[in-house]
Amino acid sequence: PGPLVNGYATPSFFGAPETRPGVHRAMALECLRTLATPEGVAKGNADTPVYAGMTPAYLLHALGSVGEYRAGDRYLRDLVCSLPSSGGAWEYTAIDLPWTGTDKRRGGDSGVLLAAVMDYLVGLRPTWTGFTIRPHLPAYCRAIEVTGLRVRGHRLDVRVGRHRSRVILDGRPLALVPAGQSFTWTAG
Repeated sequence: PGPLVNGYATPSFFGAPETRPGVHRAMALECLRTLATPEGVAKGNADTPVYAGMTPAYLLHALGSVGEYRAGDRYLRDLVCSLPSSGGAWEYTAIDLPWTGTDKRRGGDSGVLLAAVMDYLVGLRPTWTGFTIRPHLPAYCRAIEVTGLRVRGHRLDVRVGRHRSRVILDGRPLALVPAGQSFTWTAG
């Protein structure tokens, strides 16, 4: 049997402690190696020939969580290229059920996929007293802007650029974050 992707590929999502340095990174990369389809997108498990469930989203989240951006950037590109031409991410989550001759629409999975893409690019982590961001922009992107996020009762806008990211809180500039750096804000 193959790796349990939904559990092991995203250990930080579940709060699993890393008992030996590098274990989480190794697990995410092994899941990518073992479960990649010819198109480069993770399938549900080692015994399934096609994508199934929330695996693509969890794996993207895992790669970003462990800072594995080289593999993550390729994976994100392949994932976005595999979305249907209509732009409807929900179509990507339609799974054929051969035993019933129907398909199953998985609207919740598409929401998780979009959240994973945003997490990978912006790296927003709410904390008890504020938030931390860890923006990352793949080389094939020029910029991404996320506006109108609500965090701890405040409006947050983030523009991730090639060399720095601009953080705006409640309409006022808060920080310029150099590429590859994190920024933490605490209310008070």
